[in-house]
Amino acid sequence: MKIGIDTLYESPRFPTGATGYMTNILRCLAQIDKKNEYFLFVSRANRHLYGVEQDSFHYVTCWASNEHRVTRIAAQQLQSPVLARKYKIDVFNSPGNTAPLLLPCASVLTIKTMHHYRFAKGIGWQRASFRRAMVYASAQRATRIIANSQSNCDDIISYLQVPREKVDIVYEGVDRECFRTDLPEETLQDRLRARAIRQPYLLNVSSFWPYKNQGNLIRAYAQLVQEHHIPHQLVFVGGSDEPAYSAQIRATVAELGLEGRIRFLGYLPHSELAYIYRGADAYVYPSLFETFGLTLLEAMACGAPVVCSNRGSLPEIAGGAALEINPDQTEDIAQAIWSVLTDENLRKTLVQKGLARARDFSWERTAAETLKVFQRARGALSRRGGHRTDGRDAGGC
Repeated sequence: MKIGIDTLYESPRFPTGATGYMTNILRCLAQIDKKNEYFLFVSRANRHLYGVEQDSFHYVTCWASNEHRVTRIAAQQLQSPVLARKYKIDVFNSPGNTAPLLLPCASVLTIKTMHHYRFAKGIGWQRASFRRAMVYASAQRATRIIANSQSNCDDIISYLQVPREKVDIVYEGVDRECFRTDLPEETLQDRLRARAIRQPYLLNVSSFWPYKNQGNLIRAYAQLVQEHHIPHQLVFVGGSDEPAYSAQIRATVAELGLEGRIRFLGYLPHSELAYIYRGADAYVYPSLFETFGLTLLEAMACGAPVVCSNRGSLPEIAGGAALEINPDQTEDIAQAIWSVLTDENLRKTLVQKGLARARDFSWERTAAETLKVFQRARGALSRRGGHRTDGRDAGGC
């Protein structure tokens, strides 16, 4: 089987968790699948992110990835179908929520977010409307759809009006070779010094969007500083291609007089991020909506106690191993953080439960289950004896 995989959906300038998802899936597919051929649809700008070098992996260069959004859309919708036909692709996977609509082969659509339905205002109505139209059309045309949580699956069925038997739930994984507790203390301290981070500190790892709710976290932190005089820094890791929201966040920091206490580190590679997780007194994630929330598990795997929102998929993924809060209530966020910092028994419980919960998720299993979906999509196409498909008669999951 020849499997095409689209990598164009991310900007190489602002990698997010979606890039980590792709690199881990590819790494594990290369390990477990010696039978099929893979064709990675890349751009010249993002090719360096995907370093699988073996005979069964090939690179197909397209016009652009998301460093040029309009050109990227053209590459996906116009160029990819032509190249899929040229290379005789059997199954084409689109992990970025939308897929080429004119594919000559089976289509597996991975939907990793539905915030264009849940929080359209936060990303702009024009962009949200375009995404809604494209995601809906892609879902209708897909042979199979991969959702990364039950919560996401429910939204996909509800908003996109697809049959349940067309959707496969495949949880994401944790790279336990990278995210672990036995990291060398000397290296940890070197990494913190290099980033001007002083312990103790609180941590949030996320791209910057309004629904990620960094503003309420900053206000809760200001409350803790004012009322309890906590000595902690607040550290943010993550990039942004939304300059207006980033400016709003920095204005909030200035308004509250916290410039010297809050660090914005931008994007960090996983090899460095693991140390930042490991050194944190608490990992705080008050997002208003997530379809998975991988950073919860990464923090847990590094031994950080986790405070997270009670919205979307986060309770499902946390599995009782985090202290859940109402993300709309600054007081609730502040109180939960204070409890983790002052209640040693609670802290130990969260750490132990978190370590156990993180062990439930692996990229090897994610890759194996994703490969089964590819095989299922190919089988559905073979049974029909054709190429173009809308997936209406795909087999059950």
